[in-house]
Amino acid sequence: AKKILTSAKKILTSAKKILRFAKNFVFFAQINFYNLKLICIFKKRICKMKQELKKENYKVVKHNDLVNEKPDQPYTLNQLKLICHLISHIKPTDTNFETKEVLLSELGFNSIDSYNYSRFKSEILELLKKPFELPTKYWVNWFSTLSYKEGVIEYAFDERLKPYLLNLKDNFTSYQLKNILSLKSVYAIRMYELLKQYEVAKARTIEIKELRSLL
Repeated sequence: AKKILTSAKKILTSAKKILRFAKNFVFFAQINFYNLKLICIFKKRICKMKQELKKENYKVVKHNDLVNEKPDQPYTLNQLKLICHLISHIKPTDTNFETKEVLLSELGFNSIDSYNYSRFKSEILELLKKPFELPTKYWVNWFSTLSYKEGVIEYAFDERLKPYLLNLKDNFTSYQLKNILSLKSVYAIRMYELLKQYEVAKARTIEIKELRSLL
């Protein structure tokens, strides 16, 4: 009986040690899980901060002829913001329009969920059906290549837009991309661009009829 009791005590002692180990393991596992969550949150915030920093540096620069252009059919808000976004990705040193790729998430369209992706895709591709007239009397589109698949936009600007988007020295309008991202309508963006065009002059007189045609 003493041997059995001694064995039982040893087993109980071992069980307590195992229990303490298990509690410590769970405790540390919880800490590691919590730390992991903090790391994920931190990474998301860093990523968001980097995106915001990029937006700070993105500048829309285009010839005034493009500021005054108007397509045969009006743009949607997403279409106009997309055009401005992609223009802001043009570097001052660019001499040609290369085919590029950009993630939809990088463009700040965070309000578009997976349910609306197919709708957004058709909205993007509709841009190819909205040509506009250049002062040269040529009708062109913004893009020679434009596709959207699985959250990635592939595009290239039309070569005939080179004189209006690349290496501009004068007669152009520029502004920070972030200034139009919060605007809620096409008219607000167009009005902002038209006023920005005459920022140096500090004033602009325009007839209502002309304003309507530009908006």
